Amino acid sequence: MSTDFKSLPQGIRNNNPGNLRTRMGDKGVIGVNNKFGQYASMLDGVTALAELLHVYYNVHEVHTINGFVQRYAPAMENNVIAYEDWLCTWLRIGQKDAKTKDISLNNAWRAIDMIRGIVSMENGWPPPDYAVGGEWIGPETYIGALRLLGNWGKF
Repeated sequence: MSTDFKSLPQGIRNNNPGNLRTRMGDKGVIGVNNKFGQYASMLDGVTALAELLHVYYNVHEVHTINGFVQRYAPAMENNVIAYEDWLCTWLRIGQKDAKTKDISLNNAWRAIDMIRGIVSMENGWPPPDYAVGGEWIGPETYIGALRLLGNWGKF
């Protein structure tokens, strides 16, 4: 049984499971589809998402789910309440703690959880561990992205 490529979510088709808005010339971007980056591989797209999370957390000091959603998924184009609720559920953080509890993205496994939660929110449930064009988006992709960046230490 094969999947019709056109029926897959745009983020999966673009190898951009975080639905990152990009421009030509941005690192790893090979095309742009409705302002969303297209990457050569799923690993490239997941790596771009992981790098963005690292910058949000360590440079911009966005340490809560609420802060992350406000920056990553603005209300003008997203249901921020649903996005926040989803990530709270996914990361097992009570909704009442969304504005205060540190999401601990310096921990590699926690970063992978966050990435998978974003990918699931952006592309639908169940968590999209898709095989696209012979390439699998699954645990190896997430771990590989963090290893490429080198920001999270050893696994």
